[in-house]
Amino acid sequence: MADIDDRWYRTDKATGERTPTARHGTGRRWDARWHDGERQRHKAFERKVDAERFLAQVQADLVRGAYVDPRAGQVTVAAYAAQWRSEQLHRDSTAEFVERAFRLHVDPVIGHLRLGQVRSSHLQAWVKDRARVLAPSTLRVVYSYVASMLGRAATDRLIGVSPCVDVRLPEIAHREQVIPTPEQVHALAAALPERYRAVPLLAAATGLRGGELFGLEFPGSVDGPWSRFVHEPRAIAP
Repeated sequence: MADIDDRWYRTDKATGERTPTARHGTGRRWDARWHDGERQRHKAFERKVDAERFLAQVQADLVRGAYVDPRAGQVTVAAYAAQWRSEQLHRDSTAEFVERAFRLHVDPVIGHLRLGQVRSSHLQAWVKDRARVLAPSTLRVVYSYVASMLGRAATDRLIGVSPCVDVRLPEIAHREQVIPTPEQVHALAAALPERYRAVPLLAAATGLRGGELFGLEFPGSVDGPWSRFVHEPRAIAP
Protein backbone atom coordinates (compact mmCIF):
# COMPACT_ATOMS: atom_id res chain seq x y z
CA MET A 1 0.00 0.00 0.00
CA ALA A 2 1.29 3.44 -0.92
CA ASP A 3 -0.24 6.89 -0.77
CA ILE A 4 0.52 10.57 -0.31
CA ASP A 5 -0.77 12.42 2.72
CA ASP A 6 -1.39 16.17 2.92
CA ARG A 7 0.06 17.12 6.30
CA TRP A 8 -1.39 20.64 6.23
CA TYR A 9 -5.08 19.77 5.64
CA ARG A 10 -7.55 17.09 6.64
CA THR A 11 -10.60 16.27 4.57
CA ASP A 12 -13.82 15.20 6.23
CA LYS A 13 -14.90 11.99 4.47
CA ALA A 14 -18.59 12.73 5.09
CA THR A 15 -18.71 16.39 4.03
CA GLY A 16 -15.58 16.70 1.91
CA GLU A 17 -14.68 19.81 3.84
CA ARG A 18 -10.95 20.58 4.20
CA THR A 19 -9.68 21.94 7.49
CA PRO A 20 -6.13 23.01 8.47
CA THR A 21 -4.18 20.69 10.73
CA ALA A 22 -1.91 21.64 13.62
CA ARG A 23 1.03 21.33 11.19
CA HIS A 24 -0.43 23.81 8.71
CA GLY A 25 2.29 26.05 7.27
CA THR A 26 5.04 24.23 9.16
CA GLY A 27 7.55 21.84 7.64
CA ARG A 28 7.17 19.87 4.43
CA ARG A 29 3.59 19.45 3.35
CA TRP A 30 3.43 16.18 1.38
CA ASP A 31 4.20 12.86 3.04
CA ALA A 32 4.87 9.87 0.76
CA ARG A 33 4.00 6.62 2.57
CA TRP A 34 4.71 3.05 1.54
CA HIS A 35 5.23 -0.43 2.99
CA ASP A 36 8.50 -2.17 2.15
CA GLY A 37 7.45 -5.65 3.29
CA GLU A 38 8.70 -5.13 6.84
CA ARG A 39 7.22 -1.86 8.06
CA GLN A 40 5.51 1.37 7.07
CA ARG A 41 7.92 3.98 5.72
CA HIS A 42 7.46 7.62 4.87
CA LYS A 43 9.31 10.61 3.51
CA ALA A 44 8.15 14.24 3.41
CA PHE A 45 8.39 16.62 0.44
CA GLU A 46 7.64 20.28 -0.11
CA ARG A 47 5.97 19.67 -3.48
CA LYS A 48 3.36 17.04 -4.24
CA VAL A 49 4.88 16.32 -7.65
CA ASP A 50 8.18 15.39 -5.99
CA ALA A 51 6.41 13.05 -3.59
CA GLU A 52 4.57 11.40 -6.50
CA ARG A 53 7.77 10.95 -8.49
CA PHE A 54 9.60 9.47 -5.49
CA LEU A 55 6.76 7.10 -4.65
CA ALA A 56 6.56 5.88 -8.25
CA GLN A 57 10.27 5.06 -8.16
CA VAL A 58 9.91 3.24 -4.83
CA GLN A 59 7.05 1.11 -6.15
CA ALA A 60 9.02 0.26 -9.30
CA ASP A 61 12.06 -0.72 -7.21
CA LEU A 62 9.90 -2.91 -4.98
CA VAL A 63 8.55 -4.73 -8.04
CA ARG A 64 12.05 -5.19 -9.53
CA GLY A 65 13.55 -6.31 -6.23
CA ALA A 66 15.94 -3.35 -6.32
CA TYR A 67 14.44 -1.43 -3.42
CA VAL A 68 16.80 0.14 -0.89
CA ASP A 69 15.52 1.76 2.27
CA PRO A 70 16.49 5.48 1.98
CA ARG A 71 17.54 5.46 5.64
CA ALA A 72 19.60 2.27 5.48
CA GLY A 73 22.69 3.92 4.04
CA GLN A 74 22.91 6.45 6.89
CA VAL A 75 25.25 4.24 8.94
CA THR A 76 28.88 5.36 8.65
CA VAL A 77 31.58 3.36 6.92
CA ALA A 78 33.45 2.97 10.24
CA ALA A 79 30.38 1.66 12.06
CA TYR A 80 29.42 -0.78 9.31
CA ALA A 81 33.04 -1.93 8.94
CA ALA A 82 33.11 -2.92 12.62
CA GLN A 83 29.92 -4.93 12.14
CA TRP A 84 31.23 -6.52 8.94
CA ARG A 85 34.51 -7.56 10.58
CA SER A 86 32.68 -9.18 13.48
CA GLU A 87 30.81 -11.44 11.02
CA GLN A 88 33.84 -12.69 9.08
CA LEU A 89 35.29 -16.18 9.54
CA HIS A 90 38.87 -14.96 9.62
CA ARG A 91 41.72 -16.69 11.35
CA ASP A 92 43.10 -14.76 14.32
CA SER A 93 46.09 -13.46 12.39
CA THR A 94 43.91 -12.32 9.49
CA ALA A 95 41.36 -10.72 11.82
CA GLU A 96 44.17 -8.74 13.47
CA PHE A 97 45.47 -7.58 10.10
CA VAL A 98 42.01 -6.51 8.92
CA GLU A 99 41.26 -4.67 12.18
CA ARG A 100 44.58 -2.84 11.95
CA ALA A 101 44.05 -2.02 8.27
CA PHE A 102 40.66 -0.39 8.92
CA ARG A 103 41.82 1.36 12.09
CA LEU A 104 44.91 2.88 10.49
CA HIS A 105 44.06 3.25 6.81
CA VAL A 106 40.28 3.22 6.25
CA ASP A 107 38.45 4.76 9.19
CA PRO A 108 40.66 7.89 9.47
CA VAL A 109 40.11 8.74 5.78
CA ILE A 110 36.61 7.62 4.76
CA GLY A 111 35.19 6.21 7.99
CA HIS A 112 33.11 9.35 8.62
CA LEU A 113 31.20 8.98 5.34
CA ARG A 114 27.76 7.39 5.36
CA LEU A 115 27.48 4.24 3.26
CA GLY A 116 25.01 5.95 0.96
CA GLN A 117 27.49 8.77 0.34
CA VAL A 118 30.43 6.69 -0.82
CA ARG A 119 31.19 7.06 -4.51
CA SER A 120 33.85 5.64 -6.80
CA SER A 121 35.59 9.04 -6.68
CA HIS A 122 35.87 8.81 -2.88
CA LEU A 123 37.55 5.42 -3.17
CA GLN A 124 39.91 6.64 -5.90
CA ALA A 125 40.95 9.57 -3.69
CA TRP A 126 41.43 7.15 -0.79
CA VAL A 127 43.64 4.88 -2.92
CA LYS A 128 45.77 7.86 -3.98
CA ASP A 129 46.15 8.98 -0.37
CA ARG A 130 47.08 5.54 0.96
CA ALA A 131 49.50 4.91 -1.90
CA ARG A 132 51.80 7.40 -0.16
CA VAL A 133 52.21 5.14 2.85
CA LEU A 134 51.43 1.59 1.70
CA ALA A 135 53.23 -0.64 -0.76
CA PRO A 136 51.13 -1.41 -3.88
CA SER A 137 50.71 -5.06 -2.91
CA THR A 138 49.57 -4.17 0.61
CA LEU A 139 47.21 -1.49 -0.66
CA ARG A 140 45.60 -4.02 -3.00
CA VAL A 141 44.94 -6.34 -0.07
CA VAL A 142 43.43 -3.56 2.05
CA TYR A 143 41.29 -2.41 -0.88
CA SER A 144 40.02 -5.97 -1.35
CA TYR A 145 38.65 -5.89 2.20
CA VAL A 146 36.98 -2.51 1.60
CA ALA A 147 35.44 -3.85 -1.62
CA SER A 148 34.22 -6.98 0.16
CA MET A 149 32.62 -4.87 2.89
CA LEU A 150 30.82 -2.59 0.41
CA GLY A 151 29.75 -5.60 -1.63
CA ARG A 152 28.09 -7.04 1.46
CA ALA A 153 26.37 -3.69 2.09
CA ALA A 154 24.91 -3.85 -1.43
CA THR A 155 23.81 -7.46 -0.94
CA ASP A 156 22.09 -6.47 2.30
CA ARG A 157 20.33 -3.62 0.48
CA LEU A 158 21.95 -0.95 2.60
CA ILE A 159 23.12 0.65 -0.64
CA GLY A 160 21.90 0.16 -4.19
CA VAL A 161 25.19 -0.95 -5.76
CA SER A 162 28.80 -1.16 -4.65
CA PRO A 163 30.82 1.97 -5.54
CA CYS A 164 33.90 -0.17 -6.22
CA VAL A 165 33.75 0.46 -9.96
CA ASP A 166 36.58 1.80 -12.15
CA VAL A 167 38.86 2.33 -9.16
CA ARG A 168 42.44 2.27 -10.39
CA LEU A 169 44.99 0.66 -8.09
CA PRO A 170 48.75 1.22 -8.22
CA GLU A 171 50.62 -1.28 -10.31
CA ILE A 172 52.90 -3.78 -8.64
CA ALA A 173 56.38 -3.50 -10.09
CA HIS A 174 57.55 -6.68 -11.76
CA ARG A 175 60.56 -8.15 -10.02
CA GLU A 176 62.86 -10.49 -11.86
CA GLN A 177 63.15 -13.82 -10.07
CA VAL A 178 66.73 -14.97 -9.61
CA ILE A 179 67.09 -18.71 -9.09
CA PRO A 180 70.52 -19.59 -7.70
CA THR A 181 72.43 -22.58 -8.98
CA PRO A 182 73.38 -25.43 -6.60
CA GLU A 183 76.94 -24.08 -6.62
CA GLN A 184 75.76 -20.63 -5.52
CA VAL A 185 73.64 -22.14 -2.75
CA HIS A 186 76.61 -24.11 -1.42
CA ALA A 187 78.86 -21.05 -1.66
CA LEU A 188 76.36 -19.03 0.39
CA ALA A 189 76.10 -21.77 2.99
CA ALA A 190 79.89 -22.00 3.24
CA ALA A 191 80.14 -18.24 3.83
CA LEU A 192 77.74 -18.36 6.79
CA PRO A 193 78.56 -19.23 10.40
CA GLU A 194 78.18 -22.95 10.98
CA ARG A 195 74.93 -22.65 12.93
CA TYR A 196 73.22 -20.95 9.94
CA ARG A 197 74.59 -23.08 7.10
CA ALA A 198 71.53 -25.28 7.01
CA VAL A 199 69.24 -22.32 6.22
CA PRO A 200 70.08 -21.72 2.52
CA LEU A 201 70.41 -25.46 1.95
CA LEU A 202 67.03 -26.18 3.48
CA ALA A 203 65.44 -23.27 1.59
CA ALA A 204 66.77 -24.57 -1.72
CA ALA A 205 65.74 -28.14 -0.97
CA THR A 206 62.21 -27.46 0.28
CA GLY A 207 61.13 -24.08 -1.09
CA LEU A 208 60.09 -22.85 2.38
CA ARG A 209 59.66 -19.10 2.85
CA GLY A 210 61.79 -17.08 5.26
CA GLY A 211 59.24 -17.00 8.07
CA GLU A 212 58.66 -20.73 7.75
CA LEU A 213 62.38 -21.49 7.76
CA PHE A 214 63.19 -19.49 10.87
CA GLY A 215 60.12 -20.86 12.62
CA LEU A 216 61.37 -24.43 12.36
CA GLU A 217 62.50 -26.25 15.44
CA PHE A 218 65.31 -28.71 14.76
CA PRO A 219 64.81 -31.86 16.82
CA GLY A 220 67.78 -33.31 18.65
CA SER A 221 71.33 -32.03 18.69
CA VAL A 222 73.64 -31.29 15.80
CA ASP A 223 73.68 -35.05 15.23
CA GLY A 224 69.88 -35.13 14.86
CA PRO A 225 67.88 -35.75 11.68
CA TRP A 226 68.68 -32.29 10.24
CA SER A 227 72.41 -32.65 10.64
CA ARG A 228 72.89 -34.00 7.09
CA PHE A 229 72.08 -30.53 5.75
CA VAL A 230 75.02 -29.21 7.78
CA HIS A 231 77.49 -32.04 7.34
CA GLU A 232 76.43 -33.18 3.86
CA PRO A 233 75.65 -29.94 1.98
CA ARG A 234 75.86 -31.74 -1.36
CA ALA A 235 72.59 -33.45 -0.41
CA ILE A 236 70.70 -30.84 -2.42
CA ALA A 237 72.79 -31.19 -5.56
CA PRO A 238 70.85 -32.56 -8.52
